[in-house]
Amino acid sequence: MKWVDLAKVLIPVVAALVPGAAPLAPLILSGVNEAEQLVSASGADKKAHVLRLVAAGAATATATGKVTIDPTTAVAVTEAVFAAVDGVHAVVNANQPKQVP
Repeated sequence: MKWVDLAKVLIPVVAALVPGAAPLAPLILSGVNEAEQLVSASGADKKAHVLRLVAAGAATATATGKVTIDPTTAVAVTEAVFAAVDGVHAVVNANQPKQVP
């Protein structure tokens, strides 16, 4: 299973479980969807793109005065969500039958 497919399913669930992540779930999902359009970018570049978008989104949300979301904290929370998705992805891949060429 591709990481991005698993991430789209797990991000809302993980965001509900990681303290402080729930309000960031839409930003994270939007960033993942946008990063997937960067076809020539590496996985690390796509992740960095998502982190930049989340930080910018947190700063923009804070600028409205309606909420306060520290961009550094938003990035740390996003990293925690990604770590959870990475862990599940590793387990899923480890349990896949090996393809014989």
